[in-house]
Amino acid sequence: WDLTGQETLTLEGHSQGGLSVAVNPSSTRVVSAGRDRTIQLWNAVTGQKIFTIRGHRGRVTSVTFSPDGKQILSGSFDDTVKLWSAHTGKAISTFRGNTRGVLAVAFSPDGKRVASAGGDTTVRVWDIRKSRKPRILRGDRQPVMRVSFSPDGERIVSGSIDGTVRIWDVATGRPIHILKRHKRTIGDVVFSPDGNRVASAAGEIKLWDAKRGRGTMTWKGQGAVE
Repeated sequence: WDLTGQETLTLEGHSQGGLSVAVNPSSTRVVSAGRDRTIQLWNAVTGQKIFTIRGHRGRVTSVTFSPDGKQILSGSFDDTVKLWSAHTGKAISTFRGNTRGVLAVAFSPDGKRVASAGGDTTVRVWDIRKSRKPRILRGDRQPVMRVSFSPDGERIVSGSIDGTVRIWDVATGRPIHILKRHKRTIGDVVFSPDGNRVASAAGEIKLWDAKRGRGTMTWKGQGAVE
């Protein structure tokens, strides 16, 4: 779609429906993930499919580009997080540890770390340069649905199925703030570009002071934020 609300392209390729989509930093490529266990890369200008990535054994629930657009990160119900080349579609790394499915993935702004949100109620953070065991962020009692890094990469915000938003210190793995004001499943969470605010969506959008952990505004009737 363009900014006037007009449809510009329709990308058709997943046999069982798409679950996640992302655009690369230069807006020339679109990556999609689906129930058919595939990842598909598209030309964002022509709509032509560039290639299909196969390698997950379960539905692919989340997909995103690295900040430089050279890599694709995916998460799946097969309990793995995978890193792929955006140029060739070949696998680079596989990160394991989640159980009960990976529901969301995110890159840090410097592209050196990745995070996953899982059905096992944890957030896991890996250093992709070392591929060592992840730092595990524990505290949620229900599956974690969304995860996002702050602009400086020092914090993570997560949202769970019970409507709880948590802001974490990446270095220590400890929660900084626990925000419990949504009554529905979190559909999205994101930091503002300056890192001072967090927005969360769960049928409504709430804006939070990320430093004080206090709500500042609420907009009704929304389900996703950017």
